[in-house]
Amino acid sequence: MLAEMVKSAPSRGESAVLSIQRFSVDGPIPVLSRRWANLAAYEAQLQRNRSDSGFRPAQDKIALLTTRPTKQELFEELVPVAPGTVRGLYTNRTSYYPALDKIGELRALLEERVKSASSRGVSQSLSAQRFSSEGPVYVLVSGSPDLATFEATNDRNRAGTADFGRKAAALVRQPNKQELFETLAPRR
Repeated sequence: MLAEMVKSAPSRGESAVLSIQRFSVDGPIPVLSRRWANLAAYEAQLQRNRSDSGFRPAQDKIALLTTRPTKQELFEELVPVAPGTVRGLYTNRTSYYPALDKIGELRALLEERVKSASSRGVSQSLSAQRFSSEGPVYVLVSGSPDLATFEATNDRNRAGTADFGRKAAALVRQPNKQELFETLAPRR
């Protein structure tokens, strides 16, 4: 059912991808990520959903198949994946929680990291979570075609990652959070 939503996303004026979060305390969690050009496009989709007689029954069916309420998050893309870079089958999402007096410094550090990685052909992007109950949150997403490549990239970057980690640690209010996702239905 979720895979069908991904396939039909372009007909609704949106872009979607279906992934599953791996290594969660709650077990594997399906994640439907949708993308709109702006908040006006998102609001237009909400209006279409309200007028679609099949939307509510479909949502009710999904609710019966899930063990907990669905989580919704909104992100603004700050640094997109470099053109020609493929996101890959696996994505690692690292959330950073900037200290309130270090928001700009952390953003600059993360932007520099993403741009540097992109210049080396590594698939990375940076987003900011909007309307977060946790305060400001930056999210760095790294992609890889498989777990072996993911591990090899981490091994190659270990020295730079340690230095980056020390710099980032001085700018955050709590430890970062890492999540691994496997793509089940690619973005359309």
